[in-house]
Amino acid sequence: MKINKYYIVLAISIFVFGLEISEDYGISWDEGIQRIRGQKALVYVANKLSPSNIKNIPNALQGYNKFEGSGKYGAGRYGAIFDLPTAFIEELFFSDDLRQAYLMRHKINWLFYFAGIIGFFFFSKLVFKTNKKAALATLFYILHPRLLAHGFFNPKDSILQASVALSLYPLGKAYFEKNWKWFLIAGLAVGLSISTRIVTLYIPFLFVCFCILKILLLKENAGVMFRKNMLNMIIFLIMTFSIVYLTWPILWEDTVHNFLKILSIMKQYPWAGNNFFFGEYIRARDVDWYYIFVWVGITTPVFFLILWGLGIGVFLKSLFNKWNENNIFNGFMFAGFIVPVAAVILLKSTLYDSWRHMFFIYPFLAYFMAKGLFFLSKVINNKLNIEKRTTIIILGVLIFSTPVYSIIRMHPYQQVYFNFLAGKDPMLNFEGDYLGLSYRRGFEWILENDDRDTIKVLSTIGWGNRHLLLNHDRKRLQLIKHDLPRKSAFREGDYYVTNFRGYQPDWYQNATNIPPFDNEVFSINIRGMKILGVYRLR
Repeated sequence: MKINKYYIVLAISIFVFGLEISEDYGISWDEGIQRIRGQKALVYVANKLSPSNIKNIPNALQGYNKFEGSGKYGAGRYGAIFDLPTAFIEELFFSDDLRQAYLMRHKINWLFYFAGIIGFFFFSKLVFKTNKKAALATLFYILHPRLLAHGFFNPKDSILQASVALSLYPLGKAYFEKNWKWFLIAGLAVGLSISTRIVTLYIPFLFVCFCILKILLLKENAGVMFRKNMLNMIIFLIMTFSIVYLTWPILWEDTVHNFLKILSIMKQYPWAGNNFFFGEYIRARDVDWYYIFVWVGITTPVFFLILWGLGIGVFLKSLFNKWNENNIFNGFMFAGFIVPVAAVILLKSTLYDSWRHMFFIYPFLAYFMAKGLFFLSKVINNKLNIEKRTTIIILGVLIFSTPVYSIIRMHPYQQVYFNFLAGKDPMLNFEGDYLGLSYRRGFEWILENDDRDTIKVLSTIGWGNRHLLLNHDRKRLQLIKHDLPRKSAFREGDYYVTNFRGYQPDWYQNATNIPPFDNEVFSINIRGMKILGVYRLR
């Protein structure tokens, strides 16, 4: 597949620029948990490979393969595709420098996410045929502000999204070319997705179903062709689950039991927290069926949503035409996001922190956004007799300028991107910086503006951000866990830092005259939202 050298230069530039800005982001509360899981996986694998050489392992790093205890349901319930390599790199090079260890993790996170971008480009080139169309389709994938930010610090949801995007190209090649080698590669890619998170278990079965549908509808079910198709699908499934087994250490023992246990836990993850949704707190286990639809709708650029709807309309209309390879493959891409969304609704799965647990459906959404764009461009060309290039340029500026502006203007807080559908101040109705990355800047501001040797800071979450501070600053900052702004607790510290998680809208909106909220010394305000407040304690 020939790729224009300018696209290669552009890709390298994007990758290098991403590495550079990866250091700007804070640390989410998830990252510390995932880091420990990676260390546990590393200890477990090392013990399996060379048990006689592993000594003096802390108890905290044991129990990778245990499901009970501490409410974490076992470190091994997630695959180790990202966490184990980063734990190994940290052990080799950054074992005594947590700041550099976390900066390394952000770079590796971006490396995975960028690989997903490249994978989506090649997939788009396969289905849309030209480099230019592939590049335009990839813009939908890369220019989602919220998802792009997560690509630098989210070691679960963004890694899964990237792995799904990477799997689409070999799946497409296997589907259209019917070559056993591509079925083998597709099995490798899909296996890695499943071992990242078990939720993508539906993909191999969905793909096989649509391959069988193609065989039946296109009458490829006779003689040599039928046997070849069946063999290809068997190769695909064997490769998929072999990779799942090899890359998921917890499955190396008691494979079936552990797999079913993980599946049972993740089907309805037992998290007892609440979601702030439409101005009310509701239990994560009791979210409304439209929870995912709302979050996708308010956090995705509006033009992206319009084109997605147009692309879906084009697909549904094509169902009334004669079935062919392309229609059936479009059906697979449509089911790629419909099936998991329907599953979480029917199973009443636990969902929280916006739609981050469903980021993996975005490659399927971006595909239909691109189809909508190309259909709209064709209609405009036919109706107005405008040159194709001119139409694409106008549409491109109209569609992508706003998300590009948002990405630049909001940096490094694109993770709180909302479109206008969420209202003037989305935090009156929805979660803001729920992962606590903005605490980094709050801690830095305190250290820059208070020269005392010891500064006591009360905060709810976001403590992990202290690891990004320089050593001498980190020693000055004494963090005190503080879940509720009680007056008695305020006497314990010098500052109170909060992202208002768990206290919206009361403390966020109505507490300006209540200590300490009447003594704000610093805040981070993004597009009408106050995502972090720093308050001096009297």
